[in-house]
Amino acid sequence: MEEEQKKESDKKTLSKGSKIAIAVVVVLIIVTLILGGVFALGIYTFSWDNKITSSVIEQINLPIAKVNGSYVPMTQYKSNFSALKKYSDSQTQLQGEEVEAPKDSEIKASVLNRMLEDEIVKQLSAKHDVLVSDEEIEEEFNKVKELAGEDAEIETQINELYGWTLDEFKNQALRTSLQEGKLQKVFFENEEVAVDFKGSEKEAEDKANKALEEINNGRDFAEIASEQSDDPGSKEKGGELGFFTKGQMVKEFEDAAFTLEAGQVFEGAVKTAYGYHLIKVEEVEGEGDEKKVKARHILYAVENNFVGWVLDEKKKAKVSILEKELKWDTEKGEVVVK
Repeated sequence: MEEEQKKESDKKTLSKGSKIAIAVVVVLIIVTLILGGVFALGIYTFSWDNKITSSVIEQINLPIAKVNGSYVPMTQYKSNFSALKKYSDSQTQLQGEEVEAPKDSEIKASVLNRMLEDEIVKQLSAKHDVLVSDEEIEEEFNKVKELAGEDAEIETQINELYGWTLDEFKNQALRTSLQEGKLQKVFFENEEVAVDFKGSEKEAEDKANKALEEINNGRDFAEIASEQSDDPGSKEKGGELGFFTKGQMVKEFEDAAFTLEAGQVFEGAVKTAYGYHLIKVEEVEGEGDEKKVKARHILYAVENNFVGWVLDEKKKAKVSILEKELKWDTEKGEVVVK
C-alpha cells in the first residue's frame, strides 16, 4: 500500500516537474519571439548594427527585401555591403582625392539592386530549369586558381578586397556568374523569351552614332551624357566614371578606353552586353600594369540582351524594401536612396 502511494506521489512530482519544464520552454520561446520582435524593430527602424543584432539577424533569418514572394536575407545583404564598402574604400585610397567616395546609402542601394537582380535570375533559372552543381563551381574555381595562384593566395586577395572567405566567394560570386551564363543561353536560344526585346539594338546604335556626330561637331560630351545616358550611376555626373585600371571594366569597353590619349573620344560606339557606349578619356596616369585612365561615357542601353531581360523582369516584380534608408522606385524599377 505504501509502495503504491509512493508511486502515485512520484507520478504527481514528475507531472508537476514536466509542467514546469514545459512552462519554462514556452516562456523561453515567447521571450525569444519578443526579443526577436524588439531586435527586429531596432534593426529596421533604428538601424541597430552590432554583434548582438548580427547574431539575432542570423538566428531568426530576418529579410531585407521581398521579391515576388521570395525573401532576400539580411545576413547576405550585410555581408555584400561590407564587401563592396571595403572594395570602394580601397579604390578611393588608390585614386586619392580625384574621386569622391560614394556614400554608404549609395553603396547600400547598389548592393540591394544587385541582390534583387540575382534573385530575379534565380527565379528565372527555376522557371527554365537552369541548375548549377557544386562540381561546376569547383571546376570554375580551378580556372581561377590557374590564373591567380593557390587557395591561400586567392583567399588572401579576396579577403583584402572584399572581406569574403573562399566559400562566400564561391557561393556569392561563382555560382551567380555560372547561373547567369546558363540563363543567357536560354535567352539567346529561346525565341519566345527574346521576342519582346527585338528591334531596340538598331535604335540604340543609331542614337549613339547621332550623339557622336554632335560631339565631333563641338557639342559638350558631359552635357549629352547628362541628357541621354542610360547609366543611372554616372548620368548626373555627366557620364564621369573616375579613374580605373585594366580589369575593372568589361573587356570591350576597356580595350577601347586604353587606346585613347587624354582629351580623345573613341572613334565609334562601343558595343558591350549593356548596349552602346561613347567613351571619352580625360586623363591618363602611369604606364604598363600601373596605367590608369579617367573617363566619361554615354550609355545607350540595348534591351535585346540578357541584361535587358533581367531588368525588365525586375521592373515587373512585386518588391518590398525593409531597409530604412532605401525605397523601391516602381517607375524606374530599382532601389533608390530616400
